Amino acid sequence: MLDQAIECAKSGYSVLALSPNSKIPIKDSLLQPNGSKSASKDPKHITDLFTTYPKANLGVATGEISKVTVIDIDSSEAKDFLKREGFEPKTRIHKTPRGWHVIVPYNPDLKQTANIDGMKIDVRTDGGYVVWPGSQINEKKIRSPR
Repeated sequence: MLDQAIECAKSGYSVLALSPNSKIPIKDSLLQPNGSKSASKDPKHITDLFTTYPKANLGVATGEISKVTVIDIDSSEAKDFLKREGFEPKTRIHKTPRGWHVIVPYNPDLKQTANIDGMKIDVRTDGGYVVWPGSQINEKKIRSPR
């Protein structure tokens, strides 16, 4: 995961360590004192973090810090709804255990939300984070199909 975290940082993403097999940020008073708000692009910091926690999952902070907004789709019904509404992004998409993360350029007009209109659609932006490919939750890997 260390190599993946370094590559993410080189691509401009701020990264954080998540507890193994989890979405929860590791609590470490020195390396990650503010949870997801401790995300970093610094290679030395990232090396120290993922060397200390070699089984950690990888998280990427969303919003202006990483220049991405993520649309988190947690059901095929929500995916079909978005498609009917004309949302067919030609961008990076990650397959998650319950759905998909659609990675789009940062949009300051989109605000962090959860379960929009009961559709199992979340927006992750300023102050948020997502689990990144290579990580696993409940023994299911996060993948990057495109």
